[in-house]
Amino acid sequence: MGTTYIYYKKLGTHDRGGTVKGDVIKVSEGDDHIFIVKQFIPQLCCDMLNSASEFSTITFDTCWIREIEEECFSAAVQHVSKTIKIINNRLTSVKKRTFRNLQLKEILLNGNLIQTLEDEAFFNLTNLGTIDLGYNRLKVLNPEAFSLLPNLENLILQHNRIQALQARVFSFFSRRAYILLTCNQIKRIEGGLNGMFSQITLMLEMSGNNVEELSNGVFSNHTFGILDLANNPLKKISPSFCENCNVESFYFSCRYLTLEDVQMIANWGEDYRVYLYGNGCPQYNMTFAYESPQATCNQEKSSGVCFCLFYLGVLINVIRMF
Repeated sequence: MGTTYIYYKKLGTHDRGGTVKGDVIKVSEGDDHIFIVKQFIPQLCCDMLNSASEFSTITFDTCWIREIEEECFSAAVQHVSKTIKIINNRLTSVKKRTFRNLQLKEILLNGNLIQTLEDEAFFNLTNLGTIDLGYNRLKVLNPEAFSLLPNLENLILQHNRIQALQARVFSFFSRRAYILLTCNQIKRIEGGLNGMFSQITLMLEMSGNNVEELSNGVFSNHTFGILDLANNPLKKISPSFCENCNVESFYFSCRYLTLEDVQMIANWGEDYRVYLYGNGCPQYNMTFAYESPQATCNQEKSSGVCFCLFYLGVLINVIRMF
């Protein structure tokens, strides 16, 4: 299988706004990946996608896409079997049911300007395993945007501007889940992120945020493969922050914690057989995990280049595990 490249040339006829009209993407025989790069397509029109050809992946990279015509990613692209990538464009929102009733496994929207996810933006995608919304401008994560996604396992949200995780924010997950939230602005975490977490394993990566306190019961009744709060300015941890929970590995920073809090975590880890990775905790002989400078979480960087290289390696390994 090969790739059809549409690169640095006009695609169809354009009106004054630059919208492609009446042109269907043509696939070379034997190719299963369409790669469209550096076009000028402010509005992605459905006509472009009405191809009779079958292919696994379609990519729009750096095409100045600001909006997607309604219904484009429903009936119009049933012939795309695996991945849709709209990366490094100018999208500011994902509207209701933009992606629905498809057999896709991945939707990658990283490197846009997305601020809003409308309710049911991702709807009835029974094979979908990965959504990548990294390097956007989300301030609030709307759980109602994700509906009927029974196989969703990977949600990539690094380098956004999310400020809080409200109760039941991840209630749409129904199976083992990996959530990457590094390099946001999260300061507050409410308890009960998802009542299902007692039955499924969550890998929650939140390094490089602004969390100062883990309150009473914030992670209680949850199951974590990884709970990563390294490089957060933790100043206070309740002794009951994780009651009746199951944690394999806990990453945190001791920099602002009192000796009493650090001792409490050490005792908790020993009692519940948790692998502790604490930076700045030499007095307790804890494993030194890593020390990524906070400066790496530059919110103005919206390209596809991730400065938190450690997490890229972790993500690849986790996806391989699935």
